[in-house]
Amino acid sequence: MRPLTPQQVLHVHTPPSEPGDDGHAALAIQPKHPASPVGLTIHRLPTDDGVIIKATPPTEPDGGVVTVPASTPADGTTASGGGGAKTKHVPCDIVLVIDVSGSMGVDAPVPAVEGEAAEENGFSVLDLVKHAARTILETLDTGDRIGLVQFATAASVLQPLQAVTPETKQRVDASIEAMRPLESTNLWQGLLTGIGLFKNQTETEAGARVPAIMVLTDGMPNFMNPPQGYIPKMRTLGPLPAPIHTFGFGYQLRSGLLKSISEFSGGNYAFIPDAGMIGTVFVHAVANMQSTFATSATLRLTYSKSLSFEETMGAVVGQTKPVGMEGRDARLQYVTIRVGNIQYGQSRDIYVRYTGDAAANGATLLRASLRYHEVATKGVKFVVTWHPLDGKPSIKAPRSPDLSAGEIAFHVSRAKLCSFLAGVFPLAADDEHVHGQFSDRLGRDLDDMLLRLPAAAQEHAGDPACAALLADITGQVKMALTNASHFSRWGRHYLPSLQCAHATQQCNSFKDPGPLLYGASSPLFIACRDALDAAFDTLPPPKPSNVHPVENNGPPPPYTYRTRLRHGAGSSGPGAPPTGSLRVSSSRMVSMSAYRNSTGPCFASFCRVALADGRRIRVNRLRRGMRVLTPRGPRAVAAILKTPVSSAPMVAIGRLLITAWHPVSHNGADWLFPCHDPAAQKNTAVRYTGAIYSVLLQHDGDVDAHALSIEGTWVVTLGHGLTAHGEDGEQEAEAGAEDVRVHPVFGDYAGVCRRLASLDIRKDGLVVNDRPTRSNRRLWRAKEEK
Repeated sequence: MRPLTPQQVLHVHTPPSEPGDDGHAALAIQPKHPASPVGLTIHRLPTDDGVIIKATPPTEPDGGVVTVPASTPADGTTASGGGGAKTKHVPCDIVLVIDVSGSMGVDAPVPAVEGEAAEENGFSVLDLVKHAARTILETLDTGDRIGLVQFATAASVLQPLQAVTPETKQRVDASIEAMRPLESTNLWQGLLTGIGLFKNQTETEAGARVPAIMVLTDGMPNFMNPPQGYIPKMRTLGPLPAPIHTFGFGYQLRSGLLKSISEFSGGNYAFIPDAGMIGTVFVHAVANMQSTFATSATLRLTYSKSLSFEETMGAVVGQTKPVGMEGRDARLQYVTIRVGNIQYGQSRDIYVRYTGDAAANGATLLRASLRYHEVATKGVKFVVTWHPLDGKPSIKAPRSPDLSAGEIAFHVSRAKLCSFLAGVFPLAADDEHVHGQFSDRLGRDLDDMLLRLPAAAQEHAGDPACAALLADITGQVKMALTNASHFSRWGRHYLPSLQCAHATQQCNSFKDPGPLLYGASSPLFIACRDALDAAFDTLPPPKPSNVHPVENNGPPPPYTYRTRLRHGAGSSGPGAPPTGSLRVSSSRMVSMSAYRNSTGPCFASFCRVALADGRRIRVNRLRRGMRVLTPRGPRAVAAILKTPVSSAPMVAIGRLLITAWHPVSHNGADWLFPCHDPAAQKNTAVRYTGAIYSVLLQHDGDVDAHALSIEGTWVVTLGHGLTAHGEDGEQEAEAGAEDVRVHPVFGDYAGVCRRLASLDIRKDGLVVNDRPTRSNRRLWRAKEEK
């Protein structure tokens, strides 16, 4: 994206025997030149009508994935979630451009369980966006730079693009916290202001980091739109300093415009249907940036004028046409394909079809040259390879390893899916993607494509990549294209986002099986994603801006925040999960209130609880009627909720293993979260696989009678009675305005009982939250996702 100086370009000698076109494809070097760590290979398809060009970057940086000591914030947390170390990522320049128009102040969209109304939880769209922005800030270090812009009727710079220091983080965090909804949506000014933050940077700064502009908006721009259209106006700006990644929140989007802006700039577009998806989308977007090997990659194919080459991903903004060459290369033409960023450990595979006779004018070689900016060395590099298209062996052509039939089927099918979806959202005259009216023909056309899809052939039934792609197509894609309501509400926004993930080979969330393939072999991407995950888990949740009364008969906000994000809950569509190896939940949004955590307010099964008679037993042996010790004396157990978990983040306080946001006390009077407990600072955060437990005691009007002594620490139980900060009676007022136990739902004893009753309760009071029935999944998992 950035203009590069001659000193940054790697010069390679071109032997006179190899014709050149303009210095891009003229570099007659080995397919993997010593100065280029990228492997470039051409694979001719058995059908003799196309090739796959594979660019293979290093799996990880030189020296591997490195962890460095992490500075500890005031609350004692670390970005890595524990162990006092964080992953050393690729340096980034990130400019956040956040919509603060009036509509950002409305309640965040919440996916509802089928047959029930979505609950209100008090969080605005802007509340959740601010939390995601703080998550990004938390994982940046001194090698990064950060900038912050907000836009409504006008745009303003809250933080110039500057190096990340503790002082910078404090300023940006305060600016994020101070954001409030304002007036109209002037997207154009937001874009210009964000781009402007990259002005006046030095050449050294321009090549040292991965640049990115991240734009998040929830609606349609309605103020000062360029009359000629966004893309024509953007063309007048000249080369852009960074890709623009666009994020559309909610269902009232001009998603075609967001997709076009990202395509034009070399960025990505992602759809965030509801609050349950905001974390996973941002986590993956930033993890991809932090694991970038090269930026601004372009692939040039040089071939005979007797051939016609066709890109297979469908129409995109900025697509180029073949250019005929002259002079000694008059038999040749070339086409340039923009590749964009390349991540460590993830190949880029470009499938191109061709027709014609390669031998017609004697020019039978296809030459491919990849030009890219390597972040680690701050220089432009080239790698070139070639391959005969007439089927005859050539002593000039390097030998490429054969691709498996399954891999060929996957890439051809991936391209067919992208092309199909591009056809559903064609480009208008101003290069903005548009969508037509829903038609039954969309579903029929999808079925026809599926019948001809190589990945659907029986011989590839056991190929994991083909199976994941088919799960996308037969799941959410089919749901969106066969139901008018689904297409109108979420499909028209979701499908371009899925297409972007498959076209760029970048994982964009935990939700869809296909994109989960990308980055799976990249240790750095996985480490960055996990660090962002941990930061999202560990940061204190924001205070809800829109507080609404809780109906006693309303469904509760769920305990968890991160499990839904990690496993793809918050479906972009309301239908059943698609067929495939991964469950795609249609559960509703998660709460970011007092008990926010990936596994809810729970403790591990092996922890020991104090009984009223002085004995201690394992939590998993508790049953209804047993009398336990509380700060107000013996009380009886009413119910026990058991939930199996896998790799759940937990905090260790001595022998107590507990979720990070389950209130605890060391004296029965002062309550705090485990992640803020000084006693936990010397312990290493762990991920736990097994069963976790929550307990409901007999009803008691005294809030302090709702706690257990587990491993010597008081732990709050469900239904304690604190439902508001001093607004609903003397009990709440006595507890104090900042009592961390307060929760509008999990302090509601009657509401907790109703939720437990929706599951199967054994005679001994044990409620096991792993029932396979669909009704139980909806009634408890979808609501609580413990």
